[in-house]
Amino acid sequence: MKNLFKNIFNVVQPITFVDEPTMKQTVYNFNILASSKDFIVKTFDVVTKQTITSTITKQGFLFDSLCVPYPVTANTIFATLLAELYDNAYEQKLQNDYNAANIGLEVIGKKQKYLDFLQQRKDLRLAIEADCLTGNIPIS
Repeated sequence: MKNLFKNIFNVVQPITFVDEPTMKQTVYNFNILASSKDFIVKTFDVVTKQTITSTITKQGFLFDSLCVPYPVTANTIFATLLAELYDNAYEQKLQNDYNAANIGLEVIGKKQKYLDFLQQRKDLRLAIEADCLTGNIPIS
């Protein structure tokens, strides 16, 4: 499943939620940051018969985009994003390493990886819920 597109650049600021009823999905644009990007422009000079290469810088926005199937709620956005970011076994492996470190079978550093993962999930959830409240999207 490829529903997550990262580091998209657009000169127009994206709308956070774009409904696509014909595809029965909503596009969730997030991590929106003002940015600039250099583009290489090639032109052909008919007088000198040479190609001229120059660089122009465009101001715009860098963002990530997630296609979320209906019904769109904070819960479905969160579940879709987690499925795109991590495979099914990732959290289970971190949890197993955490438990093994707790009983002394693994180094104590394995615990921190799971705690960091849980914090990242919490931060994602809070950001999604804030966007949903602003965008009038239900939580569940």
